[in-house]
Amino acid sequence: MTADSRSQLTVLQRRQARRMAYRNAGLWGSGNGLISGTLVIYLATELGAPGIGLLWCTYHLLEYLGTVALWAWLADLVPLRIRGRFLGRREP
Repeated sequence: MTADSRSQLTVLQRRQARRMAYRNAGLWGSGNGLISGTLVIYLATELGAPGIGLLWCTYHLLEYLGTVALWAWLADLVPLRIRGRFLGRREP
């Protein structure tokens, strides 16, 4: 048995891993957006600068859209057979 055949995941294991990754990303994104957005909007209203809250929300919206575009581009750019290794090494 080679090292490659032992590290292969079954289809069920890949589906479960993908599902857990989606949940993790959704939870992280929701928490990050809600906590930081709420804090900035609260502080902006307390300090009398409501435009800061709008700028902050716009920044986050553009950041999330850019992240989705980046990952879609990387998925198109990197061949499927090495995509997992490439992205795993790219992200610390």
